[in-house]
Amino acid sequence: MDNKTKGAWIIHHKNKLDTVSGAQSDFEDIILAGKCSVLLSSISCTNENELDNARLYALAAAVGINRKLELPNILSTLDKQRLINIGKQGIAVLGLTTSSVLEYTTQIYNENEPNDIEESTIFLSEKASESPIVTERAKEYISDVFNFDQTTTDDIIDRGKRIGFFDYESIRTKQELLFNGNLFRNSDMTKVASVLASLTSDENRIMTECNQLLDNSGCLPLEDIVKISGTDLFNKLQSIGLYDVSSVANESGECLFVTRPSSFCKFTSSQVDDAFDLAKAFVSSLTFGMLKSTGNRGKIRMIEALMRNLINGYWVGPATAIGQDYKILELKGVVQVKQEKNGLFSMKLLKKEVGELALAVIQDGSAVSGSLSMIPSANVSTFLPPEHNRAITRKKLTAPLKKSVSEILDSIRTGDLQ
Repeated sequence: MDNKTKGAWIIHHKNKLDTVSGAQSDFEDIILAGKCSVLLSSISCTNENELDNARLYALAAAVGINRKLELPNILSTLDKQRLINIGKQGIAVLGLTTSSVLEYTTQIYNENEPNDIEESTIFLSEKASESPIVTERAKEYISDVFNFDQTTTDDIIDRGKRIGFFDYESIRTKQELLFNGNLFRNSDMTKVASVLASLTSDENRIMTECNQLLDNSGCLPLEDIVKISGTDLFNKLQSIGLYDVSSVANESGECLFVTRPSSFCKFTSSQVDDAFDLAKAFVSSLTFGMLKSTGNRGKIRMIEALMRNLINGYWVGPATAIGQDYKILELKGVVQVKQEKNGLFSMKLLKKEVGELALAVIQDGSAVSGSLSMIPSANVSTFLPPEHNRAITRKKLTAPLKKSVSEILDSIRTGDLQ
């Protein structure tokens, strides 16, 4: 496993640990490195960058870092890595790409000498992303590699399941499979073929139609896909990570968008270069702008021209929508927004590689089209990434759907790497 991939797993595990209480004691190095990483991602740009303290505190709060209890230690750690310079009024940050942030994440993690429990969960998560793995086989893997006794091995697996490092389903042989939402983060068509082989002929036809629509568009409203697939089929395929669902929302409601992991891995390693879900947030915000915004507030009409101007370092605007629809991207440090006259705003791209990936996904399909009845009217203030939404869907699966999911996973396991 290279350092970028390991860094992506550290972020994944840190995010899972954020959702549970009382499980942090054995994962302190993952948490520290993960929090350093999400802050570094927010404050860094393609080029060197300076932030005053007010901006720094706002970005830290946006990624869930406590200003007094956590931020000083995180800044000290980043300073020791010579990634930032701390001044009285703010900080200076080196120019970094997402990939380099992940490499530094692993470096910070390794330098803290993580324990074998942390290392084993990362090792096993990578294994379970290659193909679903029988739990007993997983125990053998980590027992052999880390010399754990049976009690420790059982405890690591049980805790990993409770925290969400890996999901699990029972199969017909009374065995249990471990897997995670990264099964389809590469371009291995064997896994997709295994899914298709496990479906009925009608489900197979529907899934193929949905895939073609997403290949043509890059990103579509969830309701457009569900109209074709039906809720049950879509939910079981989303629950194993075949489809990604991102959501943008404000106080008026929520808007859900569907992408395929393969749409991103055509151009990059999806798990690595989009570990922070920045490109998915960008694509979702752009899709929102193309589908909902009216002409008088800044409806996106020439998406490629807009993106090329951003990627080339130009300010775009002014428009009302820029001050409303891109707040999440601003808080994630992807764009800089400034207010102009008469309530209008302009925007500049700070992370060039994120813009390039978002444009590639959109260009690979046709101009996004479709309708959505429940899009918030303005002021997109919340973004929930695919893994968050996938976990919610899994919790809501009925017993028949869970049985169908286990059959799909077993088909991937027996038809793929095992």
